[in-house]
Amino acid sequence: MLFINFAGFYCTLASTNEAPTDGVKGNICPMGSYCPTGSPMHIHCPNGTYTNHTGAAACYVCPAGSFCTSRDSADPCPTGFYCPEGTGADMIPCPAGTYNPVLSMTQLSECTQCDGGKYCLTAGMDNFSGNCSAGYFCTQGMTPISLTFT
Repeated sequence: MLFINFAGFYCTLASTNEAPTDGVKGNICPMGSYCPTGSPMHIHCPNGTYTNHTGAAACYVCPAGSFCTSRDSADPCPTGFYCPEGTGADMIPCPAGTYNPVLSMTQLSECTQCDGGKYCLTAGMDNFSGNCSAGYFCTQGMTPISLTFT
């Protein structure tokens, strides 16, 4: 009698077991993959999802404040970026004029406005770029603006 395998397992050949683990006719789904009921092979978790255990029937959505690209873990969102739920390789940089010195930020509003007298030149900064030079006017949240006198 042939069986359809359970979710969390895959069958590569005709198996007489619903949860094969022999590695020949099938096996338990590995970390970083999922196996719906009847799977002929394990399926890698897509970008922005993960499974951190064997035998998964579905992948978990990456939590806010993390990014998921390794398939088997949720890693903290790096400084200079924010990561809403479901973030994979598409981490979002804090825009120019802001910075973020803290790991695991989840939304744009958590990016820090560049301090007055300082400038934040590019996106994805984890600190301000520098102090404003003579001849430049830097207000909070701005990139430098050159002053010209007539």
